[in-house]
Amino acid sequence: MRVTEGGESVGFNGSIAGAAGLHLADGVALLRPEEQVFTAMLTGFANQQPARNPARTTVEGRENTVKAFAAYVNTYPWFWTPAMVDEWLGNLRSLRDLKHSTIRSYSEAVRAFCHFITDPLYEWTATCEERFGTHPVQVVHEWNTAVHVQDDEADAKKRAFTKAELHAFFAPCDDEVARTRRRGRSRLPRQDHQPHPQRDRRHLEPIRRRRPREVTGRLGTQNNRRELISRAHLSSV
Repeated sequence: MRVTEGGESVGFNGSIAGAAGLHLADGVALLRPEEQVFTAMLTGFANQQPARNPARTTVEGRENTVKAFAAYVNTYPWFWTPAMVDEWLGNLRSLRDLKHSTIRSYSEAVRAFCHFITDPLYEWTATCEERFGTHPVQVVHEWNTAVHVQDDEADAKKRAFTKAELHAFFAPCDDEVARTRRRGRSRLPRQDHQPHPQRDRRHLEPIRRRRPREVTGRLGTQNNRRELISRAHLSSV
């Protein structure tokens, strides 16, 4: 395994990761050629992406999006057209009411897949020409997809606060705390606060007070008995 100047991983046989030659044997007839070639394309697409270090969930999400688009148009990538993308994205916008960022991520997944299978480096165009007499083309363009033009595409009701908004929110709070401290009505604990031994341990006082009285009472009773016995002995003498 070696790496090309573009950063792609190349096998010992000269085939780049994700290339058609690594997933389909030349000159071998397939039982279900359309389905098997499309499956090999998806496998090659997944094997080619780790060179760019995406998250595993990103790779799986792109593959699922491509499968969803193929199921919607009910045809294989070498028959896809830009009009199919227009219809698919329009359906997602109108019927499913998806967010702008979601629509853009779906279109980017299809764009990346089409870029992969149309790149001559991976030999999928030549494979499709040989087996089906046609080849895939790029069907996602700037004129039929949503463009990322804003830094924050989230819903305005759920977006994060800006630095200016956070400052405008916390500055009055800090001023109010300072005014309250100057008036002497602050109930906030000071940093040099020390726990009061009598106030914080008053729940122990009933036990401390009760035990000496109980012990004293018992000792007093024993002393009285001894005194009565000694007086009776003296009176008998």
